[in-house]
Amino acid sequence: MAKKLKSLLRISEWNVDQAHRKIRLLNSEVHNLEMQMDQLNKQELVEKDIATAQPIEGGFSFGIYAEQAKKIRYELLEKIKKLNLKVEAAREELRLAYLEAKKYEIAQRKRDEITQLEADRGEQADLDEVGIIGYINKKSQVF
Repeated sequence: MAKKLKSLLRISEWNVDQAHRKIRLLNSEVHNLEMQMDQLNKQELVEKDIATAQPIEGGFSFGIYAEQAKKIRYELLEKIKKLNLKVEAAREELRLAYLEAKKYEIAQRKRDEITQLEADRGEQADLDEVGIIGYINKKSQVF
């Protein structure tokens, strides 16, 4: 049974590691999308400056560009929202995996304590026996 508990503990710790890895990957994807959003905003400012500098040509093309940028921004925001929901779900998975690992860890610690107590009792019994034998030998030598 001890081997099974150690195996379960190892598996649950692996599950915790996998949940951490999943959260890191999702957060990385969110970060990439946020960087794309920042780049889009910066590019839009550049295009706006160009349109301001050349009002006739830039005004016409900037309207089309702004409409496309708006669509792209909306799509990026939707992707970020979906990923944030996935991050929350992954955090819940992590929480559950951690609780399971903690349960096995506590069970293993209790099992180790019981094993140590039994070993201590056996050692104490051996010491008591040696003491009793020594006492009996000492008493028999006096008479």
